[in-house]
Amino acid sequence: MATEPTNMVLHSAIRFDFNPGSAATGHPAARMTVNSAGCRIACAAPMHIGRFTDFIFPALLP
Repeated sequence: MATEPTNMVLHSAIRFDFNPGSAATGHPAARMTVNSAGCRIACAAPMHIGRFTDFIFPALLP
């Protein structure tokens, strides 16, 4: 495992990204990544944590 800060990969269960320079049709300026780069959700406005869990859990749990 690399110990140099430039070589480290940090993992997080939920990550929010905001990059207004990359915004385009079909590519939002803000997005949320859940557990992996393959699970990205476009963000348009703040969401209450209760509504978030009601949205996420049925989609991820059997």
